Amino acid sequence: MVMKLSPLHREFLDDYDRDRASFKASVTRTDQPALIHLREVSQLAKDAFVSLLCQKETFHTISAFAIYDVESIHLLQRASTEALCFYYGVGTAILRSALEALVRGAFWEGMAHKAFRDRAEGVRRVGGVRIDGELRRLHRWLADVFARAPEAEAGFEVMSAAIFDRTSALFSEPELTRVLPPFRAIVEQVAEWGLFAPIPEPASAIYGGVYRDLSSAAHLIPDKTLLGRRFVVGKPAFPTIEFSADDFESFMRLLEIVADVGMVLSLNLTSKILPEKEFVKRRFDTLGVKMRQILPRGYCGDWKFR
Repeated sequence: MVMKLSPLHREFLDDYDRDRASFKASVTRTDQPALIHLREVSQLAKDAFVSLLCQKETFHTISAFAIYDVESIHLLQRASTEALCFYYGVGTAILRSALEALVRGAFWEGMAHKAFRDRAEGVRRVGGVRIDGELRRLHRWLADVFARAPEAEAGFEVMSAAIFDRTSALFSEPELTRVLPPFRAIVEQVAEWGLFAPIPEPASAIYGGVYRDLSSAAHLIPDKTLLGRRFVVGKPAFPTIEFSADDFESFMRLLEIVADVGMVLSLNLTSKILPEKEFVKRRFDTLGVKMRQILPRGYCGDWKFR
């Protein structure tokens, strides 16, 4: 039995049909090498996740970062779809979320392991929030967790994602959110841990560079709105959205950077946390070749085991 569609159902399907037509036009008008490259970059990010983080050696040990890495992979896919539907600004804004997911995941992975946590000087420098007259920062919060539940510290080393069970109140209670360091401090801390190597001057390159570029779309500065993009290049207001090879090329460059950052973080975290050092070296022998071929402008292919 075929369900009769209501006018409301048809409105939603009409919206879908418009995006479908835009997507088809993008796929038809975009150079085939660019489309192939888009698929290659997305697949490389997935391959790196499977090879490095979805193994018995890492599945639990580096699970805090893996949770965010999975999120970023899906966000990269969603961003690509939006860009192929002519929503280049929306796709770019989603890329910002993907980059944040990767950096935050690396930060929490570090905080779950004592070797990193003991060197989290950046966390100690940021402001906190006064609770019962006492200034509280994240490192103090975790120290209290370990005082109340000593077994938690060793538990984090085995399954790093367990840190989220002990910090959930920091995300859900408005008065406690200031215990968490701001994103800029998180980027700087991850850089101080050496997790962005071999990216040069990583804190500046990530926060002051690509994150700032991605934020221009997320914050909707005038030139990055749908109409602003048209006015900047001297086009009329309508049609509001249409295919743009230049905008797609700009989107692809940013996608490459975000994917590259994710794989650099994966390599560094795995090599620094796992006691079995040959694990990363064996996998990089294969991954490194693909990285250098698909992302020749990136840094993941230049990664060196330290």
